Amino acid sequence: MTDVASPAINLRKELQTPRQKRGVLLLPTVQPLRDPSDPASTDGDGTATEFWLPAGMKPFHVLIDGLRQREGESEAWWEIRDQFLCGVKFAVAPGVDAAVDCDPVEV
Repeated sequence: MTDVASPAINLRKELQTPRQKRGVLLLPTVQPLRDPSDPASTDGDGTATEFWLPAGMKPFHVLIDGLRQREGESEAWWEIRDQFLCGVKFAVAPGVDAAVDCDPVEV
């Protein structure tokens, strides 16, 4: 038998460390996504498929009317980028007056 010299990893201690030290900082508030053609609006209009987050954020979870949507190009949404901005592109445009929100993380 060989003797193992490295100590065991304490997973409980690892999981108790703040998230920002583990690589991802989940921001505490839900951010409304912005339609680039109407930056003041955070609601769907039935035609817009792209919505953008403020600089320094990227989407983690996306919600339409409070319901979490699946991520992936063959699913409801996927992440898009334009230089320093991140956004969401939907396969099907959210309905008229549908609240489009996002749980963001820091980039």
